[in-house]
Amino acid sequence: MRRHISIVPVPQWISSVER
Repeated sequence: MRRHISIVPVPQWISSVER
């Protein structure tokens, strides 16, 4: 269940890099 935490914070900063 800890693996899900790694995928959650990833899209958070990815949105900042995509823009």
